[in-house]
Amino acid sequence: MSTAPPGDGVIIGLECHVQLNRLNSKLFCSCSTQYQDAAPNTHTCPVCLGLPGALPVINRRAVEGTLKVALALGCEVQEQTLFYRKNYFYPDLPRGYQISQYDFPLAVRGRVLLEEDGRTKEIRITRVHMEEDPGRLTYRGTIDTASHSLVDYNRSGMALMEIVTEPDMRSPREARRFLAKLRNILGYLEVTDGDREGAMRVDANVSIAGGQRVEVKNISSHKGVERALLFEISRQRQMARRGQRIVRETRHYDDTRGITLTLRTKEAEQDYRYFPEPDLVPLRVKGWAGDIRLPELPDAKYERFLVQYGISEHHARVLTGDYKLAALFEEVAKQGVEPRAAATWIADILQGELNYRDEHYRWLLHLAREPERLDPGLAGVRVLPDVGLPFRPDLLGEAPGGPLHVEFELYALDGDGWVEAKRRREALLVRMEGLRSLLVVPGLLEEVPRAEVEAAGYRVVESGPLLGPTRTLAQKTSPAAVGPRTPTVPEYTPERVAPEALVELIGLLARGEITDNTAVAVLREMLDEGGRPGEIVARRGLARAAAGDLGPLLDAVLGENPKAVADVRAGRSNALNYLVGQVLKRTGGKADAAGVRRELEKRIPRP
Repeated sequence: MSTAPPGDGVIIGLECHVQLNRLNSKLFCSCSTQYQDAAPNTHTCPVCLGLPGALPVINRRAVEGTLKVALALGCEVQEQTLFYRKNYFYPDLPRGYQISQYDFPLAVRGRVLLEEDGRTKEIRITRVHMEEDPGRLTYRGTIDTASHSLVDYNRSGMALMEIVTEPDMRSPREARRFLAKLRNILGYLEVTDGDREGAMRVDANVSIAGGQRVEVKNISSHKGVERALLFEISRQRQMARRGQRIVRETRHYDDTRGITLTLRTKEAEQDYRYFPEPDLVPLRVKGWAGDIRLPELPDAKYERFLVQYGISEHHARVLTGDYKLAALFEEVAKQGVEPRAAATWIADILQGELNYRDEHYRWLLHLAREPERLDPGLAGVRVLPDVGLPFRPDLLGEAPGGPLHVEFELYALDGDGWVEAKRRREALLVRMEGLRSLLVVPGLLEEVPRAEVEAAGYRVVESGPLLGPTRTLAQKTSPAAVGPRTPTVPEYTPERVAPEALVELIGLLARGEITDNTAVAVLREMLDEGGRPGEIVARRGLARAAAGDLGPLLDAVLGENPKAVADVRAGRSNALNYLVGQVLKRTGGKADAAGVRRELEKRIPRP
């Protein structure tokens, strides 16, 4: 097997630990799996606490769930599987060993296919095996600065499935795409609830240019994996440039600071002193595989959507990339909406709004590594994936309208300081009417001209007390009408957009009762506040305004813009577009642009 990497020499392999948290009980005992909101150490028993004399009993449904995943990944199920004791000491492991699998995993040799730009890449799966989850350690501070840690054993003994890949990935982005595809497959199989704490944790193994492999442990999100790998690759490159030796070790990813820290020298297999678990008999699982029934998986659903509904490849890929969106699409299509219209609304508009709530509410901040360099007035601000930042009237020059919720995106490109890894032009220029202000990292205003920012309704002011003299703040000039918002989960939520509600919304648009712009505005309110489309249209007075009823408004716009009228008569089409825009602006988008254009052309006779 060749692992020689092309290009920059990056080699990445992943170990994905997936909790089978849809089960009712843990792997070897009858303790409940519903521990997320419970007090620490209240979902435990002598078995999952490893007390002397307590014996494990295998959860058959956990084995069946793991078999289902193995078959979905195209793995070969082994004739028999065997549990081992993996010996190591750590406070979250009450027995001093973990019951896992070693020489005889449940299944081997599978694959996951990644598609991008018409190309397909195969990520090989080495093995799928079962083990018990350890407890959870929490730190007061960071792992390297905390004076002590606390242990919660509620998670101890949860059924855990480990999916190990070959080192086939060549970039952090590719690793993130693999994890997204894997999570989607797991969603279709309904073996885990990915929104629960600890549902999937990843150990990432990375090396560069044939150097020693470094393992980064227990990363809890797809984005975290990408960021951890970005930092670790940069750290190793810096060491290589300086002639320093990269050692094989295990490192911890500190999501707060976006850095990796040494935990221990990497253990070899013999360090774990594996030996068969004497209290569990071997399981002959080959015969079980024939009884497992798989649902329609993403790739098969993609092919069916193309044939059955006649939608585009892009739409089919987006829809099947989230099992909830795929189910929503089919339900909407069954209720009589033309499939291509349903695909456009769900894959483009709805998914775009969901992505917006994930990405565009994550305000890009460029912070120094040392928390003490933050403004003392912001004491208590935590640099975490979801953090509340107090509204600062002294910075913004206005009374606060409530707390401003901020999420930090930190990207470390090298060990010497923070640099953003990606810039988003649309972070400033797309749908800014929903934002009170924008915090802008250095360089972004060079990429997006200041004039465009100001034209979109923002004024740009220096914000030295918050981010230092090189940072800037783009503030909405009229924020009073914009209420405070909080980041939402970037996932389709049936409670906010049920199939019947989407059918109703598309129907209002198809019958000409609302315009395209109004339909999008109604969808946004459904996502943010809830409500039925018809009720929202009636309550907010969003019904479509007929162009023929806008005579006084059309005459007023023409009278106020004599130069534009003269340009239209001279044959300049851009001037007519400008006048149409002025009318639409005054009607709040309720008028039909084509109808307004026709009415204006009647009132501006050409020579």
